[in-house]
Amino acid sequence: MANINTDLQSLLNDFGKNNSNASKTFTDALNASPALLGQYNTLAACGYLKGFAKSTLSGVGGAFNPNSQVFSIPLDNNGNITIGMADLVFVMGHEGQHAENYFTTRFAAEQLFGREVNTLASQPGNHDYTPLLHTIQQVNLTDESMAHLSGWNAYVDYSRFKNPKITRDELIQNSKYSASFFENTTNTPKSGLIFNDNLSITATPANIAAEGQIYFFNPNAGLGANRDLTYPNWYGAYNVDLICRATNGNNGEF
Repeated sequence: MANINTDLQSLLNDFGKNNSNASKTFTDALNASPALLGQYNTLAACGYLKGFAKSTLSGVGGAFNPNSQVFSIPLDNNGNITIGMADLVFVMGHEGQHAENYFTTRFAAEQLFGREVNTLASQPGNHDYTPLLHTIQQVNLTDESMAHLSGWNAYVDYSRFKNPKITRDELIQNSKYSASFFENTTNTPKSGLIFNDNLSITATPANIAAEGQIYFFNPNAGLGANRDLTYPNWYGAYNVDLICRATNGNNGEF
């Protein structure tokens, strides 16, 4: 198994100056999953990840901020991470994929969306932004779906590294995130997902599309301050707001 590289170790050391307990837990998680360690070594080496921090967001298990390039996690009053190791590995895998996606595809797609919105808004008459919204929603769906697949794969890798003899049913039962991939009553894969023999899921276009239908369109996603938003609502609010501001800026009203 590889070691934590110097770039990633530097970020962990900086975080550990004021959060030694949490920094050690991050280190333990990375060393417990070769796949997760490889992911975060690459993120740090590429400069996509700039640090770790205590989360100030309520009800969020972990988050990657693309502006600061920092991964944040809730800590208790003693500076301890508040979720278990298996869940932490999943969340880190999920958010790490968000980081990679942002710098390889999502940023460029959002910039293109903004330019196309501004171009349309600058033209006279009424405009139909529906095609642009559909396109950017697909980007958002792909991002979330790939992130969730990455979280699951990190969890599977962690579980098998910890216990090579772990059974299929134990893998499913030991993670609260299994509901995004398996039917609760039968432990059969959810519609459209194709698993590898070790229960990991390759991020093929078919699996990304299938997980997108399951996860992105989950009516009980519980996002937002009131925990009542779905992912289409969550991303849609930002995308529609951009359209409103572009229209207002060019035409004085919307």
